[in-house]
Amino acid sequence: DRFWLKGGLGAGQFSLTDPNGDRVGESETGAAVLLGAGYEIMQGQSFALDVQARLAAVRYDFGGGITETFTNTSLNLGFNWY
Repeated sequence: DRFWLKGGLGAGQFSLTDPNGDRVGESETGAAVLLGAGYEIMQGQSFALDVQARLAAVRYDFGGGITETFTNTSLNLGFNWY
C-alpha cells in the first residue's frame, strides 16, 4: 500500500509570442499523456511523504507536415495530507 501509479490523457496547444506580446505562431491542439509512479517513504495517520517520478509528453502539429513532441520529466518529493 506504499507504492502507487498515476496516469492521464489530455490535450495541449503551443503558442509563440514576440517580446511585445504579439502571437507569432501556434500549433493545432495536440494529444498529451502523463505517467507517474511513487513510493510513500513515511505514512502518518493524516499525512504521507513520498518520492515520485513523472513523465509528461505532448505532440503538436504545426501544419505543413511539421510535428514536434515536447517532454517533461521530474523527480519530486511530495507531502500529502488527508
